[in-house]
Formats: sequence, C-alpha cells, structure tokens
Amino acid sequence: MLELRVRYRDALAVWLDGVEVIRDGLPRDPATAPARSHGPEWRTFYVPVAPGLLRLGDNALAIEVRPTDKRGKPELEAMVVGRKDLGIVRDRS
Repeated sequence: MLELRVRYRDALAVWLDGVEVIRDGLPRDPATAPARSHGPEWRTFYVPVAPGLLRLGDNALAIEVRPTDKRGKPELEAMVVGRKDLGIVRDRS
C-alpha cells in the first residue's frame, strides 16, 4: 500500500511508472482548466500496490497539478509512504 499525502491547488493526477493511479478534478483535455478550486488542506490518497505496479529498483512518480482560471500558478507539496502492513484503510476525504 502506498500512502500519498498531498497539498495542492486545484486539480491533480498521479502516475506511477506511467500508470495513472489518482485523478482528482483534473480534466483529461490539457487546454481545459479545472472547474473547482481545492483548498490548502492536506489530502491523503491510498494506492493499493497490485502485483507488477512497482518494480525492484527505481520507480517514477509523476504528479501533474493544474490551477483554475482564477489562480495564476499551481501549488504542490507531497509525501509518499510505503506500507507493508495490511489492514482496513478508509479514505475520509
């Protein structure tokens, strides 16, 4: 299980080794601005690691953030935690 904690404005998408694992408010059309603002609070996403998602050695995490038309620039802070333990995880966002 990967735990990705991010603080961003306003929409984001995350890829792990080229596989999209998270999309929140980010339109697929690159010319389209997000329709809603996302505030400055931290948000936690839980990504189950299916067999083959991670490989031994280096892996690439790519994050795209895009502001609404009202903002001049995107903002991003991120932390990634890998967890071995199993359990019930509920996303409260």
